[in-house]
Amino acid sequence: MIGPWRARRRLARPGAGRPRAGEHGAGEHGAGEHGAGERGERGAGSMLMLGILASVVLLTLVTVPLLGLLAVGQGVQNAADAAALAAADTVSGAVSGFPCEAADEAARLNGASVTACNVEGLIVTVSVNRDYLGFRISARARAGPPPGVPPIGPGARDGPHGPDRPPELSLERPLEYRAPG
Repeated sequence: MIGPWRARRRLARPGAGRPRAGEHGAGEHGAGEHGAGERGERGAGSMLMLGILASVVLLTLVTVPLLGLLAVGQGVQNAADAAALAAADTVSGAVSGFPCEAADEAARLNGASVTACNVEGLIVTVSVNRDYLGFRISARARAGPPPGVPPIGPGARDGPHGPDRPPELSLERPLEYRAPG
């Protein structure tokens, strides 16, 4: 009878616990008592990790351009807003020039091109687009006075003080500031 300490020492030796050729459990290919399954699974964890890593890389390669597409879409909307505001400033007379030319310049500076420019009174509607990774991204913006405000015709801009004349300022009475309380 072998004591437990001797059995442990025997199993700790190199090659211990493996049947030798001709012993019980050894087949014609030397598979041993564990069978061919254990040997066939060697390296399976590495292949599993390689598959997971490839999936993560593929997911990243698909996700990053899509996130870029969202950012470019926001940039195109900003270009449409800037173009509409530039055209509205020109229509209102705050800036000299032609409305659609101002819109085209503003869109170009923001990396987009104007596809449509419509001026109705003081309201300007501008459509712009930009190509990104084979996609055409479009945006539309409107600028002008708020809805419900009656449109102001030419000459109404002059105001009650006469044509292109600013209101007169009076310095007879200085401004007073009173602290609350």
